[in-house]
Amino acid sequence: MEKVMQPNVLCGTSHNYFVRLAPGESRTFRVRMRVQRPGYKWRIGYSNTVDTTWDNGLVSYANMPGSLFEIVSAAFANEDGFSPVAFNGEKSRSVASREIILSDTCDANVVDGYIEFRWCLRAGAQGAIIPATPDSQALCYYADGEHTMDSAYFFTDALTLEPQNLCVLPDLFEAEGTPLPRMVFIGDSITQGCGTRVDMYESWAARIAKALADRYASLNIGLGYAQIKDAASDGAWLARTKNADVVNVCLGVNDILHGEGDADICIERLRSIIAAIKAAPKAPRVVIFTVPPFDYEGDYITNWRMINAAIKAPGHLGADAMFDMASVLSIGGEREYMSKYGPHPDGVGGAAVAHEYVENFIDTLR
Repeated sequence: MEKVMQPNVLCGTSHNYFVRLAPGESRTFRVRMRVQRPGYKWRIGYSNTVDTTWDNGLVSYANMPGSLFEIVSAAFANEDGFSPVAFNGEKSRSVASREIILSDTCDANVVDGYIEFRWCLRAGAQGAIIPATPDSQALCYYADGEHTMDSAYFFTDALTLEPQNLCVLPDLFEAEGTPLPRMVFIGDSITQGCGTRVDMYESWAARIAKALADRYASLNIGLGYAQIKDAASDGAWLARTKNADVVNVCLGVNDILHGEGDADICIERLRSIIAAIKAAPKAPRVVIFTVPPFDYEGDYITNWRMINAAIKAPGHLGADAMFDMASVLSIGGEREYMSKYGPHPDGVGGAAVAHEYVENFIDTLR
Protein backbone atom coordinates (compact mmCIF):
# COMPACT_ATOMS: atom_id res chain seq x y z
CA MET A 1 0.00 0.00 0.00
CA GLU A 2 1.28 3.47 -0.87
CA LYS A 3 2.46 5.47 2.13
CA VAL A 4 1.25 8.96 3.01
CA MET A 5 2.22 11.79 5.37
CA GLN A 6 0.00 11.98 8.46
CA PRO A 7 0.03 13.41 12.03
CA ASN A 8 2.30 11.43 14.33
CA VAL A 9 2.90 13.08 17.73
CA LEU A 10 0.95 12.72 20.97
CA CYS A 11 0.88 16.25 22.40
CA GLY A 12 -1.07 19.33 21.40
CA THR A 13 0.16 21.71 18.69
CA SER A 14 -1.62 25.03 18.08
CA HIS A 15 -1.37 28.70 19.16
CA ASN A 16 -3.13 30.84 21.75
CA TYR A 17 -0.29 33.26 22.57
CA PHE A 18 2.91 34.54 20.96
CA VAL A 19 6.63 35.05 21.37
CA ARG A 20 7.85 38.61 20.77
CA LEU A 21 11.28 39.01 19.19
CA ALA A 22 13.11 42.35 19.03
CA PRO A 23 14.21 43.74 15.63
CA GLY A 24 16.80 41.40 14.15
CA GLU A 25 16.69 39.02 17.13
CA SER A 26 17.03 35.30 16.46
CA ARG A 27 16.13 32.46 18.81
CA THR A 28 16.33 28.68 18.48
CA PHE A 29 13.54 26.53 19.87
CA ARG A 30 14.00 22.83 20.61
CA VAL A 31 11.32 20.25 21.39
CA ARG A 32 11.25 16.55 22.22
CA MET A 33 7.89 14.87 21.69
CA ARG A 34 6.55 11.35 21.97
CA VAL A 35 5.28 9.86 18.72
CA GLN A 36 2.25 7.69 17.95
CA ARG A 37 4.02 5.30 15.54
CA PRO A 38 7.53 4.72 14.18
CA GLY A 39 8.41 7.06 11.32
CA TYR A 40 11.49 7.70 9.19
CA LYS A 41 10.41 10.53 6.90
CA TRP A 42 9.02 13.66 8.53
CA ARG A 43 7.81 17.17 7.73
CA ILE A 44 6.40 20.12 9.65
CA GLY A 45 3.65 22.66 9.03
CA TYR A 46 3.00 26.07 10.57
CA SER A 47 0.17 28.63 10.48
CA ASN A 48 1.18 32.23 11.25
CA THR A 49 -2.07 33.07 13.02
CA VAL A 50 -3.10 32.92 16.69
CA ASP A 51 -5.85 30.31 16.87
CA THR A 52 -7.74 31.09 20.07
CA THR A 53 -8.31 33.52 22.90
CA TRP A 54 -5.79 33.78 25.73
CA ASP A 55 -7.41 34.61 29.08
CA ASN A 56 -9.74 37.58 28.54
CA GLY A 57 -8.57 38.26 24.98
CA LEU A 58 -6.82 41.54 25.74
CA VAL A 59 -3.36 40.15 24.87
CA SER A 60 -4.07 37.60 22.15
CA TYR A 61 -7.26 36.44 20.52
CA ALA A 62 -8.67 34.13 17.89
CA ASN A 63 -7.47 34.86 14.34
CA MET A 64 -4.92 37.46 15.48
CA PRO A 65 -2.27 37.70 12.71
CA GLY A 66 1.37 36.90 13.38
CA SER A 67 4.15 39.11 12.01
CA LEU A 68 6.48 38.54 9.10
CA PHE A 69 9.49 36.51 10.29
CA GLU A 70 12.19 34.25 8.86
CA ILE A 71 12.89 30.58 9.45
CA VAL A 72 16.69 30.72 9.46
CA SER A 73 17.11 26.95 9.66
CA ALA A 74 15.30 23.86 10.91
CA ALA A 75 16.32 20.27 11.60
CA PHE A 76 15.19 16.91 12.98
CA ALA A 77 17.59 14.81 15.04
CA ASN A 78 18.90 11.56 13.58
CA GLU A 79 21.46 8.94 14.54
CA ASP A 80 24.29 10.87 12.90
CA GLY A 81 23.39 14.30 14.27
CA PHE A 82 20.69 16.30 12.50
CA SER A 83 18.76 16.23 9.22
CA PRO A 84 18.14 19.73 7.88
CA VAL A 85 14.57 20.58 6.96
CA ALA A 86 14.10 22.39 3.65
CA PHE A 87 11.28 24.49 2.23
CA ASN A 88 10.96 23.97 -1.52
CA GLY A 89 14.59 22.96 -1.45
CA GLU A 90 15.75 26.04 0.48
CA LYS A 91 17.28 26.07 3.98
CA SER A 92 15.55 29.30 5.04
CA ARG A 93 12.15 30.81 4.37
CA SER A 94 10.24 33.99 5.11
CA VAL A 95 6.78 33.47 6.62
CA ALA A 96 4.20 36.16 5.95
CA SER A 97 1.41 37.18 8.30
CA ARG A 98 -1.39 34.58 8.27
CA GLU A 99 0.60 32.35 5.89
CA ILE A 100 0.35 28.56 6.18
CA ILE A 101 3.54 26.69 5.25
CA LEU A 102 4.53 23.06 4.81
CA SER A 103 8.13 21.85 4.68
CA ASP A 104 9.73 19.27 2.41
CA THR A 105 10.15 15.79 3.88
CA CYS A 106 13.43 14.69 5.46
CA ASP A 107 14.86 11.62 7.17
CA ALA A 108 14.64 11.55 10.97
CA ASN A 109 14.96 8.95 13.69
CA VAL A 110 12.51 8.13 16.46
CA VAL A 111 14.67 7.32 19.50
CA ASP A 112 13.03 5.63 22.52
CA GLY A 113 9.63 6.79 21.30
CA TYR A 114 10.66 10.47 20.86
CA ILE A 115 11.30 12.77 17.94
CA GLU A 116 13.46 15.90 18.40
CA PHE A 117 13.02 19.03 16.31
CA ARG A 118 14.77 22.42 16.34
CA TRP A 119 14.34 25.61 14.38
CA CYS A 120 15.82 29.08 14.49
CA LEU A 121 13.50 32.03 13.90
CA ARG A 122 14.54 35.61 13.24
CA ALA A 123 12.57 38.84 13.38
CA GLY A 124 12.91 41.48 10.70
CA ALA A 125 13.78 45.13 11.16
CA GLN A 126 10.40 45.84 12.74
CA GLY A 127 10.56 42.97 15.24
CA ALA A 128 8.03 40.16 15.24
CA ILE A 129 5.11 38.64 17.09
CA ILE A 130 5.17 34.90 16.36
CA PRO A 131 2.18 32.74 17.38
CA ALA A 132 3.01 30.12 20.03
CA THR A 133 1.50 28.39 23.04
CA PRO A 134 2.55 27.33 26.53
CA ASP A 135 2.83 23.56 26.13
CA SER A 136 1.67 21.30 28.93
CA GLN A 137 3.31 18.03 27.85
CA ALA A 138 6.33 18.35 25.55
CA LEU A 139 9.90 19.01 26.63
CA CYS A 140 10.66 22.51 25.31
CA TYR A 141 13.90 24.51 25.33
CA TYR A 142 15.28 27.71 23.81
CA ALA A 143 18.61 29.40 23.08
CA ASP A 144 19.54 32.81 21.72
CA GLY A 145 20.98 32.73 18.20
CA GLU A 146 21.14 29.86 15.71
CA HIS A 147 21.86 26.39 17.13
CA THR A 148 19.79 23.96 15.08
CA MET A 149 22.78 21.80 14.14
CA ASP A 150 24.81 22.23 17.36
CA SER A 151 24.20 19.22 19.58
CA ALA A 152 26.49 20.48 22.36
CA TYR A 153 24.97 23.95 22.82
CA PHE A 154 23.30 24.57 26.16
CA PHE A 155 19.57 25.19 25.85
CA THR A 156 17.48 26.71 28.63
CA ASP A 157 14.33 24.92 29.80
CA ALA A 158 11.40 26.90 28.44
CA LEU A 159 9.70 26.64 31.84
CA THR A 160 11.71 29.78 32.64
CA LEU A 161 9.78 31.72 29.98
CA GLU A 162 6.47 33.42 30.74
CA PRO A 163 3.82 32.24 30.16
CA GLN A 164 5.25 28.98 31.43
CA ASN A 165 6.95 26.72 28.89
CA LEU A 166 6.29 29.12 25.99
CA CYS A 167 7.94 28.03 22.74
CA VAL A 168 7.17 28.60 19.08
CA LEU A 169 6.50 25.14 17.67
CA PRO A 170 5.07 23.88 14.38
CA ASP A 171 1.35 23.10 14.28
CA LEU A 172 1.93 19.88 12.44
CA PHE A 173 4.44 17.05 12.78
CA GLU A 174 3.75 14.49 10.07
CA ALA A 175 5.50 11.20 9.33
CA GLU A 176 5.23 8.83 6.39
CA GLY A 177 3.21 5.71 7.04
CA THR A 178 0.43 3.39 5.95
CA PRO A 179 -2.74 5.48 5.41
CA LEU A 180 -5.00 5.75 8.46
CA PRO A 181 -8.19 7.69 9.09
CA ARG A 182 -7.45 11.06 10.74
CA MET A 183 -8.80 11.94 14.19
CA VAL A 184 -8.70 15.49 15.56
CA PHE A 185 -9.27 16.67 19.14
CA ILE A 186 -10.39 20.31 19.38
CA GLY A 187 -10.94 21.76 22.83
CA ASP A 188 -9.55 23.85 25.66
CA SER A 189 -6.91 23.24 28.35
CA ILE A 190 -8.59 19.98 29.37
CA THR A 191 -7.97 18.71 25.85
CA GLN A 192 -4.47 20.21 25.67
CA GLY A 193 -3.58 18.31 28.83
CA CYS A 194 -3.10 21.04 31.43
CA GLY A 195 -3.24 19.45 34.87
CA THR A 196 -1.17 16.46 33.81
CA ARG A 197 2.60 16.05 34.23
CA VAL A 198 5.03 17.32 31.62
CA ASP A 199 6.45 14.56 29.39
CA MET A 200 4.14 11.90 30.85
CA TYR A 201 1.35 12.09 28.21
CA GLU A 202 -1.33 11.37 30.77
CA SER A 203 -4.13 13.47 29.29
CA TRP A 204 -7.21 11.78 27.90
CA ALA A 205 -6.46 12.93 24.33
CA ALA A 206 -2.87 11.66 24.42
CA ARG A 207 -3.98 8.34 25.91
CA ILE A 208 -6.66 7.89 23.25
CA ALA A 209 -4.21 8.77 20.47
CA LYS A 210 -1.73 6.22 21.79
CA ALA A 211 -4.33 3.49 22.31
CA LEU A 212 -5.74 3.96 18.80
CA ALA A 213 -2.40 4.50 17.05
CA ASP A 214 -2.94 1.49 14.78
CA ARG A 215 -6.42 2.74 13.80
CA TYR A 216 -6.18 6.55 13.60
CA ALA A 217 -3.58 9.23 12.93
CA SER A 218 -4.44 11.73 15.66
CA LEU A 219 -3.94 15.48 15.94
CA ASN A 220 -4.53 17.37 19.21
CA ILE A 221 -5.29 21.07 18.70
CA GLY A 222 -6.58 21.74 22.22
CA LEU A 223 -5.57 25.09 23.74
CA GLY A 224 -5.80 26.65 27.18
CA TYR A 225 -8.54 29.28 27.56
CA ALA A 226 -10.10 28.28 24.21
CA GLN A 227 -13.79 29.06 23.83
CA ILE A 228 -16.70 27.86 21.73
CA LYS A 229 -16.78 31.28 20.08
CA ASP A 230 -13.16 30.85 18.88
CA ALA A 231 -14.09 27.75 16.90
CA ALA A 232 -17.40 29.27 15.80
CA SER A 233 -15.48 32.09 14.08
CA ASP A 234 -14.57 29.40 11.50
CA GLY A 235 -11.00 30.66 11.18
CA ALA A 236 -7.50 29.20 11.22
CA TRP A 237 -8.20 26.91 14.19
CA LEU A 238 -11.33 25.18 12.92
CA ALA A 239 -9.74 24.82 9.48
CA ARG A 240 -7.47 22.11 10.89
CA THR A 241 -10.45 19.88 11.60
CA LYS A 242 -11.83 19.87 8.09
CA ASN A 243 -9.60 17.24 6.50
CA ALA A 244 -10.17 14.79 9.36
CA ASP A 245 -12.32 11.68 9.34
CA VAL A 246 -13.39 12.05 12.99
CA VAL A 247 -13.46 15.32 14.97
CA ASN A 248 -13.91 15.31 18.75
CA VAL A 249 -15.29 18.64 20.01
CA CYS A 250 -14.86 19.33 23.74
CA LEU A 251 -15.59 23.00 24.47
CA GLY A 252 -17.64 25.13 26.84
CA VAL A 253 -15.82 25.54 30.15
CA ASN A 254 -14.22 28.87 29.29
CA ASP A 255 -17.36 30.28 27.71
CA ILE A 256 -19.20 29.57 30.96
CA LEU A 257 -16.45 30.96 33.19
CA HIS A 258 -14.89 33.78 31.14
CA GLY A 259 -16.91 34.49 28.01
CA GLU A 260 -20.50 34.88 26.90
CA GLY A 261 -21.65 31.99 29.02
CA ASP A 262 -25.36 32.29 28.23
CA ALA A 263 -26.48 28.76 27.48
CA ASP A 264 -28.53 29.64 24.40
CA ILE A 265 -25.59 31.46 22.80
CA CYS A 266 -23.23 28.58 23.53
CA ILE A 267 -25.67 26.00 22.16
CA GLU A 268 -26.16 27.85 18.89
CA ARG A 269 -22.43 28.34 18.49
CA LEU A 270 -21.82 24.64 19.05
CA ARG A 271 -24.43 23.90 16.42
CA SER A 272 -22.65 26.22 13.98
CA ILE A 273 -19.24 24.61 14.67
CA ILE A 274 -20.61 21.16 13.94
CA ALA A 275 -22.33 22.38 10.76
CA ALA A 276 -19.13 24.06 9.54
CA ILE A 277 -17.07 20.91 10.08
CA LYS A 278 -19.59 18.67 8.38
CA ALA A 279 -19.92 21.07 5.43
CA ALA A 280 -16.26 20.50 4.54
CA PRO A 281 -15.66 18.41 1.39
CA LYS A 282 -14.50 15.45 3.44
CA ALA A 283 -17.61 15.70 5.70
CA PRO A 284 -15.90 14.48 8.91
CA ARG A 285 -17.92 12.59 11.49
CA VAL A 286 -18.28 14.78 14.58
CA VAL A 287 -18.33 13.62 18.19
CA ILE A 288 -19.66 16.27 20.58
CA PHE A 289 -18.49 15.93 24.19
CA THR A 290 -20.56 17.06 27.14
CA VAL A 291 -18.93 20.00 28.93
CA PRO A 292 -16.75 18.71 31.78
CA PRO A 293 -17.46 19.61 35.43
CA PHE A 294 -15.29 22.47 36.70
CA ASP A 295 -16.44 23.04 40.29
CA TYR A 296 -19.00 25.57 39.06
CA GLU A 297 -20.97 27.92 41.28
CA GLY A 298 -24.21 29.90 41.03
CA ASP A 299 -25.40 30.72 37.51
CA TYR A 300 -22.47 28.81 36.04
CA ILE A 301 -24.14 25.60 37.20
CA THR A 302 -27.40 26.50 35.46
CA ASN A 303 -25.69 27.30 32.16
CA TRP A 304 -23.55 24.16 32.36
CA ARG A 305 -26.62 21.98 32.90
CA MET A 306 -28.54 23.63 30.06
CA ILE A 307 -25.68 23.26 27.57
CA ASN A 308 -25.18 19.61 28.46
CA ALA A 309 -28.90 18.90 28.24
CA ALA A 310 -28.86 20.27 24.67
CA ILE A 311 -25.80 18.18 23.78
CA LYS A 312 -27.45 15.03 25.14
CA ALA A 313 -30.79 15.68 23.42
CA PRO A 314 -31.67 13.63 20.31
CA GLY A 315 -29.68 14.86 17.33
CA HIS A 316 -26.79 16.10 19.52
CA LEU A 317 -26.81 19.56 17.87
CA GLY A 318 -26.10 17.97 14.49
CA ALA A 319 -23.18 15.78 15.60
CA ASP A 320 -22.89 12.14 14.60
CA ALA A 321 -22.40 11.00 18.19
CA MET A 322 -22.19 12.22 21.78
CA PHE A 323 -19.55 11.25 24.32
CA ASP A 324 -20.56 11.95 27.90
CA MET A 325 -17.25 13.16 29.33
CA ALA A 326 -19.02 14.98 32.17
CA SER A 327 -20.32 11.74 33.65
CA VAL A 328 -16.80 10.24 33.71
CA LEU A 329 -15.20 13.27 35.39
CA SER A 330 -18.02 14.21 37.78
CA ILE A 331 -18.31 13.20 41.43
CA GLY A 332 -21.97 12.49 40.58
CA GLY A 333 -25.17 12.92 42.51
CA GLU A 334 -26.68 16.30 43.24
CA ARG A 335 -23.21 17.89 42.96
CA GLU A 336 -22.43 16.50 39.53
CA TYR A 337 -20.93 19.89 38.57
CA MET A 338 -17.99 19.15 40.89
CA SER A 339 -14.92 17.43 39.43
CA LYS A 340 -13.74 14.02 40.64
CA TYR A 341 -10.16 14.38 39.38
CA GLY A 342 -9.67 18.15 39.67
CA PRO A 343 -11.06 20.87 37.37
CA HIS A 344 -8.10 20.17 35.08
CA PRO A 345 -8.18 16.37 35.22
CA ASP A 346 -4.96 14.73 36.40
CA GLY A 347 -3.50 11.58 34.89
CA VAL A 348 -5.99 9.37 36.70
CA GLY A 349 -8.85 11.37 35.22
CA GLY A 350 -7.21 11.20 31.80
CA ALA A 351 -7.02 7.42 32.10
CA ALA A 352 -10.68 7.20 33.10
CA VAL A 353 -11.85 9.22 30.09
CA ALA A 354 -9.58 7.36 27.66
CA HIS A 355 -10.75 3.98 28.96
CA GLU A 356 -14.40 4.88 28.50
CA TYR A 357 -13.76 6.28 25.01
CA VAL A 358 -11.58 3.44 23.74
CA GLU A 359 -13.31 0.49 25.42
CA ASN A 360 -16.96 1.52 25.37
CA PHE A 361 -17.46 4.30 22.82
CA ILE A 362 -15.28 4.31 19.72
CA ASP A 363 -16.66 1.10 18.24
CA THR A 364 -20.18 2.54 18.41
CA LEU A 365 -19.18 5.41 16.11
CA ARG A 366 -20.29 4.57 12.60
